[in-house]
Amino acid sequence: MLKVPPMLIQRKKTHYHILESGATLILGYNGYVWISANVQNVDKSEGGFTEDLSKIPIENRNVCTRLRNCILILAQCNMLLSDTSVTYAYEESSKYDVHELLNPEAMVDVSLLTHQRLARSM
Repeated sequence: MLKVPPMLIQRKKTHYHILESGATLILGYNGYVWISANVQNVDKSEGGFTEDLSKIPIENRNVCTRLRNCILILAQCNMLLSDTSVTYAYEESSKYDVHELLNPEAMVDVSLLTHQRLARSM
């Protein structure tokens, strides 16, 4: 879970998004952002709440970490957060390792490329 300024969350009809990367993203109007890993084989036949304590694979953790860093980059650059902008930033960040994304050069590069893609898509 992340906290960003609420003014950066783009107002949309839905705030629950399943991204192409397989992760689930919830953009709350209050500024809270929830990222969850890809959940497969969910058994809903029992009803009620069951806690899944299984380990999350490293690939899913890397996806969630990359999404988190992309959201922090967009928030640092005061760009609106939507499913589209987060997806674009995620795709543009693929040339960097996850731990390199919070370096200033990488942040500027990812934010500029994301801004250009958003401008072209409008």
